[in-house]
Amino acid sequence: MNTIWKAQLLVLVLLASAALWPQAGNQTDSNPSNAAPATLNRVRVSPGAAAGNLTHKVLPEYPREAKENRIQGQVQLCVIIDRQGQVKNVQTVSGHPYLVPAATDAVKQWRYKPYLLNREPVEVETTVVVNFNLAPPPDSASSITTSPPPRLPQIVPQPAQGTPTAATVPASNLINHAAAGVPQKIDRVRVSGGVAESHLIHKVIPEYPEQAKQSRIQGTVILRAVIDKSGNIIELTPISGHPMLVPTAVDAVRQWRYSPYILNGDPVEVETTVTVNFNLAGS
Repeated sequence: MNTIWKAQLLVLVLLASAALWPQAGNQTDSNPSNAAPATLNRVRVSPGAAAGNLTHKVLPEYPREAKENRIQGQVQLCVIIDRQGQVKNVQTVSGHPYLVPAATDAVKQWRYKPYLLNREPVEVETTVVVNFNLAPPPDSASSITTSPPPRLPQIVPQPAQGTPTAATVPASNLINHAAAGVPQKIDRVRVSGGVAESHLIHKVIPEYPEQAKQSRIQGTVILRAVIDKSGNIIELTPISGHPMLVPTAVDAVRQWRYSPYILNGDPVEVETTVTVNFNLAGS
């Protein structure tokens, strides 16, 4: 009797195990840790990170209608960059209708280095800002604040008797060039980094220093730059940045070229700041 009871118990245990086995198998297969890793096809990056990968930039033509109506400002675009670094989609976020088409046509021709994530190229979504700035009209020269020239006394000869000397004259006789409407010549202006970037026509991407790569060093280098009237960089001074990154940033930025900055119809030198970003892929 005990043998029959034990046999029946064994059969029940086997049946119960067979019923639970498929559920255990399903739980194992559905475990996320056993699934293949998901592939990330697109990432969103900041405008600064995207600008660091920019290798070819086309400046927009200033629309004639916008010039005639003295329209200026910013156009903000949402841009999709494919894995090869080409702009494949551009959508308007904001901007004047007269300026948007020219900005869009130019940005479509921009080229970037492929953005790597875990050593694989991915598409990038970012924001691009295009600045349109008009030089002040000729009649606005008086609105430019400059230091007035020194007041010069007139030299009045004394009567024939004795040696002529410089006479003291009343203030009403002093020459005031500013009041006389003589335009003041400005040789250099200071502009923001964004305004200077809108004039950039040739950009060289710095090589990432091998020692900095091995040490996993990344960050931003800020430089003070002086651009001459022809658009060439004539002075470059580091402001901040890691010592391993500064030399290669300086070497690259020295080769950048800008379109001349025009003020009152004449080119002027420009002082500005340049920011160079160094980012390690997959970090």
